[in-house]
Amino acid sequence: MTYFYKNRKKLIEYLVIFLISFLSIDVVLSNTSLNLKKKSCNIIERFYLELKKNCSGKEKFKSGFPIVNIYTDDQGLRIAKDHKRANKNKIFIFGASMTFGTGLEYENSIIGVLENQYPNYEFYNFSTGSYSPTAYLYQLKKQLEKNQIPQKVILFLSLADIFNEGVVWSGYDTNGKPLLASDFAYRKNNENEKFIHKNFIFISSFMIFCRSQSLIISINIYYWKTGFKFFFTIAIFF
Repeated sequence: MTYFYKNRKKLIEYLVIFLISFLSIDVVLSNTSLNLKKKSCNIIERFYLELKKNCSGKEKFKSGFPIVNIYTDDQGLRIAKDHKRANKNKIFIFGASMTFGTGLEYENSIIGVLENQYPNYEFYNFSTGSYSPTAYLYQLKKQLEKNQIPQKVILFLSLADIFNEGVVWSGYDTNGKPLLASDFAYRKNNENEKFIHKNFIFISSFMIFCRSQSLIISINIYYWKTGFKFFFTIAIFF
């Protein structure tokens, strides 16, 4: 106790230096390597969604999901890194986020696994998050108009397609291009981020982590008091 009291000025100085250094590093990384918005391969138009062509980027679906690499070909379709298209049996894949492989590296996605098991086929994955049968049909028609005829077509449907078809998409433009029912995604993508979230990603993640853990602990205490022998796992949500 005496040591800390005698050296309190130096300790305070060290603490201030540490905090300033930590905040400075957080600001630099938050606006460079950790700025996933600048590295996104998504093109979010006012009433349409698609991927950039020949893109090499990164994506984090939401808090709690890992950061994954995204690579696309000259059509804006997700592919493995450095994948070169081969002129062999074509398979067209249509689906939404699950088929796209949201939150997964390509080799761990459905299409990545299929490519590994069936090397004699060339897989074209037209899937993108929030897509529905309306978007699938539009994409297929575009390929057929280019005289791109696949040997097989695989359509992945889930309960999410019911919601996406009935709520997310609504009608077509004059060129037959499907339109989103709302420009919410466009406005969300273009709105200014909060200062702390934009410039202090580490601090923001730590705050989210603390809130989630306090909630989990509170739930565990409640179940303990009520006699239930059930506990939630404490997990990290970075």
